[in-house]
Amino acid sequence: MLICLSTYPDVETLDRLGTDFMLEMRLDWDDFRAGGPFMLVDEKERKYMPSSDKGCTWVDVNIWRNYFGEGYLRGDGELFIRCARWLDARLPGCKIYYGHDVDDENLTLFDEPARERLRSLIPPK
Repeated sequence: MLICLSTYPDVETLDRLGTDFMLEMRLDWDDFRAGGPFMLVDEKERKYMPSSDKGCTWVDVNIWRNYFGEGYLRGDGELFIRCARWLDARLPGCKIYYGHDVDDENLTLFDEPARERLRSLIPPK
């Protein structure tokens, strides 16, 4: 999951958001790749970022969890939806992208209609 921001966040802001995110989403350090939540994506790692959003600052949410999507129902789809809604509330105007857990090649906008499509794939409990 990646976030497209129109302004460049400072490290303190990202750290504070990361702490709040971990607490409110009930995540632990083990739920993230090395470095914890909210890693800035540098220029050389932006190969697959949508061309319409080339001018923004990219931040990787950095969650180390299995992907959940059509044809690959292994991860926690509800968690990804909750995370996206939290990000919308805390970072107004951001764009959230979601894709599989191998690379960023299949990133797509993870807006409310996309979240509802994902929710429809979650088996009832």
